[in-house]
Amino acid sequence: MGDAENKWELRLNNDTPLDVVARLGVGETHLNLGTVRLRSLRVDMGVGSLRLDLKGTLKSDCDVEIHGGVGEAVVYLPKTAGISAAATGGIGQIDVQGLERREGRWVNPARDPAGATIHIQVAGGVGNIRLVAE
Repeated sequence: MGDAENKWELRLNNDTPLDVVARLGVGETHLNLGTVRLRSLRVDMGVGSLRLDLKGTLKSDCDVEIHGGVGEAVVYLPKTAGISAAATGGIGQIDVQGLERREGRWVNPARDPAGATIHIQVAGGVGNIRLVAE
């Protein structure tokens, strides 16, 4: 209790296609998955903050779902990958940087046309959500 810290550091195989599900509790979470070969990712936030880094070379299309809890979620996306994102807010703001709004979705105008695409669905909870393509 009090000043307790529970820190986990996990390494995942970068070559095998993975489906990852993360159900978060209370606290601060950093997920650096830009080098992992994801087929799908689902994050259910709890209470706290999420920093999700998906920057890297995308090898195949990937589906990402983020369900907001209470707190801020920041998602870093690769600048050259295809991005198709839909974000709906709960109580808080949705801030998008480096993407353009087209036909109700956020897309990456700087994408590599031959490259893979990250399909993102974000449902906000209580707090801010930021999508950053850099």
